[in-house]
Amino acid sequence: MGKGTDKLYITHSEWSNKFSEGGINFGGKKEGSSRGKKILPFKCCYLTQIPFKSPVCTEEGHIFEYESILQFLKQYKINPVSGAKLKSKDLMKITVYRNENDELMCPISEKPFNESTRIVLNRKSGHVYSYSTIEELNIKARNMRDLVTDEEFKKTDLIDLYDPKDLDGRIINNFYYVKNNIRFNTSQKPINEEDVSNVNPNSSVKRILDLVKEETKEEKKQKLDLYLEKPETKENKSVNQKSNSKAHNASLYTTGHVAASLTSTTFAPVTVNENILLSNLEYMLPKIKSNSFVKLKTNFGDLEFELYCSFTPQTCYNFITLAKNGIYDNLRFANSIKNLILISEDPEEKIKSFYSNSDKEKDVSDYRNNKKVWSEELVGKESMDRLNSERAKKQSHDKRGLLSMIIDPKTNYSHQFFITFRPATQFDKKHIIFGRLVGNLSTLDKIEAVPAVDFIPTENIFIEKVIVLSDPFQEFSERLERKLEYLKDNKNGSGKNKGTDIHNTKLSANSTANTTNWFGQRI
Repeated sequence: MGKGTDKLYITHSEWSNKFSEGGINFGGKKEGSSRGKKILPFKCCYLTQIPFKSPVCTEEGHIFEYESILQFLKQYKINPVSGAKLKSKDLMKITVYRNENDELMCPISEKPFNESTRIVLNRKSGHVYSYSTIEELNIKARNMRDLVTDEEFKKTDLIDLYDPKDLDGRIINNFYYVKNNIRFNTSQKPINEEDVSNVNPNSSVKRILDLVKEETKEEKKQKLDLYLEKPETKENKSVNQKSNSKAHNASLYTTGHVAASLTSTTFAPVTVNENILLSNLEYMLPKIKSNSFVKLKTNFGDLEFELYCSFTPQTCYNFITLAKNGIYDNLRFANSIKNLILISEDPEEKIKSFYSNSDKEKDVSDYRNNKKVWSEELVGKESMDRLNSERAKKQSHDKRGLLSMIIDPKTNYSHQFFITFRPATQFDKKHIIFGRLVGNLSTLDKIEAVPAVDFIPTENIFIEKVIVLSDPFQEFSERLERKLEYLKDNKNGSGKNKGTDIHNTKLSANSTANTTNWFGQRI
C-alpha cells in the first residue's frame, strides 16, 4: 500500500504529501503548486478579471481587455502581470470565435473551450484555436498554414493562452499589480463626499462605490413617473376589473408588476396581473400550418417552389416579404458550381435603396408596408433568434432542387439563397432549407448546363420576377382581422337587429350556421 513497499499502511510523510506541497507523492504525479490557489479562468482578462469582449494579447500570452489595458499603460507603462515594460504597440489584436450560446469555441472543430482545453494563438493570423486542432491538422499533417486565413506560419508562432497542465502563470496572487497592491479603476470617476458621508470609507467599500453610477434627482423622478399610476377613476376601475377579458395576442407570462409593487417602495400598488402582449409576428408564426408556393420566372424558364412555411416560418416570411416588394425581381445568379449549387446575387444593395426611397412606401400595396416594422420583423433581435433555431433544426441538403437561405456567420442573417444541383450535406446546420423545387425541373437542367469560368456563368442567368402564388401569412392576417371585427361587432352591437323579421332571422341562421366560423365561410 505504501509507495515502493509492501506495507499495509501509509506513512506520515506519504499521507501529508497528498495534501501539502513538497516531498514525494504517491500516485506518480507531483501535485502542482497551484493547488488550493485562486486561478484566473481562461475567458477572463488578466487586469479586470472579468470576461473579455475586445481582447488583445502580449507575447507572453497575457490577454487583456483593450480599453482597460490602454488606460493602465497610460499610468504605469508596464505589464500588469509580469511587471516588465510594455507599450501599446506591442499588443496584438486577436480573434476569438463564439457559438450561439456566447461560449468561446474553436472555429474549426466548433467545440466550446472549457477548463480542460489547451488554447493557443497563431501570432501570424491572430486567430485562436484549440491545440488539439492545430496538432491534428497542422503539426501531424505537416501543413503549417493557418486553418482560417491560409497564411504560412511556424511552430514558434504559436502562443499558449491557456494550458490546464501549467496554471502557475494564472495564479492571481502572483500578478505584479496584485503583489504590489496597485489599485486601478477603469472608470476614473470621483465620488462625491455627500454620497459616502454615512459609509465607512475603507478601500473595499470605495471600490464598490466607484462602480455605482450616481443617479440624479431628474433620473429618479423619471423612473417614478414611469411606474406611478394615475389616480383611480371610474374609467380606470372598469379597465382593472376586466381581468378576465384578455387580448388575442396575450402570452402566458405576466409583466410582474404585482410582485414588483409588493416588494418595492417606488411602485404604486398594482393588484391585477397583466399578460405580456406578443407582437403580431410572434403571435402569427407558430400558428402557420400550411405551405406557400412561389414561381421564379427566369430568362431560361419558370421554376416553381414549395416553401416550408410551417417548418421554417421566419425564413419563409422574410423571403415572401422581400419577393412581394420586388427585391428579388431582376436579380442575377452570381455563381454556378456544377454538380453542387446555384447561388443568387446578394440583394442587400436593393434593400438599402428600398429604404432610401421615401415614395416606395406609398407604392407597396401589401399589408407589410411599414418600413420600420418591416426591418424589425426581418432582422430584429427576436427574428435573429428564430432564424438560429430554424438553422439548428434537423434537415439535410440531401437531394436536387432544394432552396436554401444563406446565413452569414458574421451577421447571423442574409437574404441571399442558393439552389442545390446535387446533395450538398456539407451545408447542413449552416444554412436554412426553406423550400423545394416542385415544377419545371427541366429549367434547372438548362441552367446547370450553362458553362462557368471560375464559378461565374458565361451567360446571364437572372430572375425576371418572383410571383407568390399563395401567402399563408397574409391569409392568416386577413382571417384574424375578420375575427376581431366580428368579436367587436358582437360585443358592441348585439341588439341592433331586434327589429328584423323573425322568419328571416331563423332562415338566415339555419343556412349559415353550418357553413361559417370565426374566420369566414367554410369550404
